[in-house]
Amino acid sequence: MAGDFSLLNGAKEATWKSDDDTQRIRWKETDRWFEIIESNSPGAAGYMDQQALSRLATKMVYQPVQFEKIDPGFIPNATLAGRLAGFDVKEPTLLPKDLTFDYAVYDPAGKSVTLIFGHRSLRISQTPIESALIKSLDGYKNVETVRVGDTNGQFGISPAQKTKWDSSTQPAFPTNNSYSVLLWQKNGMVYQIYFDYSFSAGGYLTKDEIIQIAESLR
Repeated sequence: MAGDFSLLNGAKEATWKSDDDTQRIRWKETDRWFEIIESNSPGAAGYMDQQALSRLATKMVYQPVQFEKIDPGFIPNATLAGRLAGFDVKEPTLLPKDLTFDYAVYDPAGKSVTLIFGHRSLRISQTPIESALIKSLDGYKNVETVRVGDTNGQFGISPAQKTKWDSSTQPAFPTNNSYSVLLWQKNGMVYQIYFDYSFSAGGYLTKDEIIQIAESLR
């Protein structure tokens, strides 16, 4: 249909002008109306005539996209976790055979994503530095500076998970209730790798092996 409504000077109602260059095609699909309007004049760049508008209309299909509710505590892959977090989540390209990916967790408050491997024995957390709560391993046991690729990081052993800290008692570090931690920063992100011996079913990762996993993140 060619033409358009126009409000003339002093008029209170719009008047249909069939000689207007505007063209439109309108159709209804289920309970929705669709309309394509071509306002260019003939000969102008990008002008679409009636046939071109019809061809465009036939290519348009109304199909609502169904979104499933995502549980931030159990995300099936790193790509989806990254979409929730708003950054590209890196995945390790080097892992022991028994440490397969389980799921990812997104923390909206900290804007952090944690990848879970090997029934929680290996966890890789990635957090924007401005929202990271942990930026160093101060307070961890046997902390040492290590190289992770081209940047410095820290490697240490966590305090025992069941130990209560207070001002008068020195915490204990039982070997069966601790985990190794590697932390480093790069490109505005804080990365942490945890290897928890209590979930490893007797498995063990050395410091060098954990660093190799960190360097394989892509």
